[in-house]
Amino acid sequence: MKSTAELLTEPDRKWRKSPPASDDEIHWFLDHTRFEWPEEFLDLLRFSNGGAGEISLKPQWFVLSSISEIIDSEKDEFLTENYGGFQFFGGNGGLESIAFDLSKLMKPIVMIDLIAGDDSAIEIASDIKEFIGAIGFEYKEDA
Repeated sequence: MKSTAELLTEPDRKWRKSPPASDDEIHWFLDHTRFEWPEEFLDLLRFSNGGAGEISLKPQWFVLSSISEIIDSEKDEFLTENYGGFQFFGGNGGLESIAFDLSKLMKPIVMIDLIAGDDSAIEIASDIKEFIGAIGFEYKEDA
């Protein structure tokens, strides 16, 4: 099985990488968030602490939040009061946010419009492994 770094550096992928998170940043992150982050997600941060690119899932473009942005979102009263059942970690640079759905056992990845409300959440990947596998590839409607 390929590592996150090996996957996201494949020649056909389109991903604008940010500098990686250090081990100290990861430890600080884990100490300051309420969610038990999957190791695959932490590997993504170790590869690119933020970043952007195509994704072969809806919403077609993915902007990964940096550690500091994720921490800030956990302090956001609007998000905690209205979207406590989701752990946000990115978006599409527009109206759609990307999050783990905490109401489900396997914590699937959802796309959610924060203006439309939590009823707008649509599952786009069954887990973070599937989600990471889609990063950097063009979305195709019929695929």
